[in-house]
Amino acid sequence: MSTAGTARRRASTAPDQGEAEGPPVYGILERQFHGYYEEATRKRGRTGENLLQILETRLDKRGLPGRFREEPGHGRQLVTHGHFLVNGKKVDIPSYRVGESDIVEVAPSPSR
Repeated sequence: MSTAGTARRRASTAPDQGEAEGPPVYGILERQFHGYYEEATRKRGRTGENLLQILETRLDKRGLPGRFREEPGHGRQLVTHGHFLVNGKKVDIPSYRVGESDIVEVAPSPSR
């Protein structure tokens, strides 16, 4: 049985040694990205810059303390599991938009 035409290869997304890291990974689907794009085109200024600003305000990107932003999916998983508070309230939605005045903190560990 031949699998010549059915096998698919995934391109490696990990940078090789000595190679630049590349653009940020946002991990969102096309439909959600399209909504962000539409919002960026409605704003004044350059659409590309507006889009980046919108994407960087997501809780799974900008809102997390530096040590939690090392891996692209790591921040998203931590947010989904409810490990962060925004303005004192638990938020478990990675696409939650964080404002400049919002306070993001690590939720206290539950007592066992």
